Amino acid sequence: MKALSNMDRIQINSEVMMLLLSLYESKGKSFYYDDLFNRDLHAFEKKTMSHNLIAIAHYLSLDMTDARIRLFAKKSMSPRTKDEHTLLNIKLALNQLHKRPEDFELLVNEVGNLIKMISKNRDTIIFNTYEHQEEGVLKLKKVSKKDDLEKLMTLFEKNLKSEQYELTQLIANFYIDFLNMHILSRDEELIGMLLLYALLSKYFSVFKYVS
Repeated sequence: MKALSNMDRIQINSEVMMLLLSLYESKGKSFYYDDLFNRDLHAFEKKTMSHNLIAIAHYLSLDMTDARIRLFAKKSMSPRTKDEHTLLNIKLALNQLHKRPEDFELLVNEVGNLIKMISKNRDTIIFNTYEHQEEGVLKLKKVSKKDDLEKLMTLFEKNLKSEQYELTQLIANFYIDFLNMHILSRDEELIGMLLLYALLSKYFSVFKYVS
């Protein structure tokens, strides 16, 4: 949890500050955008979802042709391969997150639900474990990294409620810690990316209009 524990050391340069100002300006206009695009909201969300899914597929280097990826992004398709199952599961997860992003809660149970969704028709994802030294030289206890994830989430919420830190930096540092803590047996980068996506969508509703 080094990233979230050292938020006070972060310095934001002028270029990043200008980008953040632009982002928060858009965040402040979200109600205006909702009213302006009300009639076409579904179309905007669908287009954004499609762009996001295509970008994720390329980022993960899924073994699929561009044409096949675009079909999955735009239509209901039946998967034939392991990677196609992966993309379909990601699509279902993004759809769920898009329905009510403001209701997403950073809880271990939510991560568990996300893991089940991504694991469907694929190799199972589990929480890693490690041995923890207790009192006594030979006394070791097996601990689930699910407990470490809960501590990380508690620290995130504590920092969030303090209102001392810039929100995107806080979210980014949570993501960095999640990856560095090796919490899951596999697909950590994918699950971390989806959590990052969920948090940004929750706190910046303007992302429903842009990918």
